[in-house]
Amino acid sequence: MDYKDLREKRAPWAPDTSDSWIQECIERCLEPTGAREDGTPTGTHYFALTFFPKTVQDVMSDERFEYLKLLDDDSIPNLYMLTHRGFGKTTLGLVALTRFLVLRMQKYVLYTSAVYDVAARRTEAVKSMLLSPEIQSIFGKLKPESGEIVGSQFSREAFMLINPDNGRPLSFVEPKGAEQVVNGSLVMLDGETVRPTMIFSDDGQNRKHIFNQEVRDRYETYIDEQAIVPWIFVRRVDEGGYKIEQDYIFNHYKENVNVGGGETYPIEPN
Repeated sequence: MDYKDLREKRAPWAPDTSDSWIQECIERCLEPTGAREDGTPTGTHYFALTFFPKTVQDVMSDERFEYLKLLDDDSIPNLYMLTHRGFGKTTLGLVALTRFLVLRMQKYVLYTSAVYDVAARRTEAVKSMLLSPEIQSIFGKLKPESGEIVGSQFSREAFMLINPDNGRPLSFVEPKGAEQVVNGSLVMLDGETVRPTMIFSDDGQNRKHIFNQEVRDRYETYIDEQAIVPWIFVRRVDEGGYKIEQDYIFNHYKENVNVGGGETYPIEPN
């Protein structure tokens, strides 16, 4: 399928560009993990390696590749995964969820955990990934807005993802704790009543009840409330010895973001 056909049939949101790298990037992102017999990375596997290389460079393995293949397989209606501590299940799951959202594959995502605060931190991490300059340069300046704009029944940690082309809602992401009601959840998206199209349940047991285990992941985004732009993104991960300490410093005056290690990337003005 050439790029023009791909835009018409599968990705009308894709940019009208002659840049061969962008065309191939979108094509490979749309294919599920493991789609090509020659081993060329596709799907969430390719998405992770391309946009979050520092995040996944130490966790990719044959087992995790199979995990991503299962996550990308939309023929499986219900998927249950049990992994050992430090596998990277949460990290890879968040990358997969980000891919589903930028490709407009999911309209209403419920992210559940035993503890609401943990679920809220996970969805905050997804929001930060969506604001990545690299992501927005390819998939559009998707704009997360607080769930409170939808209705008072939603927490401020929930967010609506806005279409950058027309300002209309594309999808909704909502964190839920195990003690909260999930059945009957629905949201209005662009005049349409939508029920959850994906429920991502992570850490169903309260970690306080697990011997010698603690919640050690922390994601924080400091956003300018008036301009709705990020200034600092803080990422601290400690999962069974797998650690990430990363800060993104956004300089909107110089229109760049410093991701650490001397690396700086340009960002578009808001």
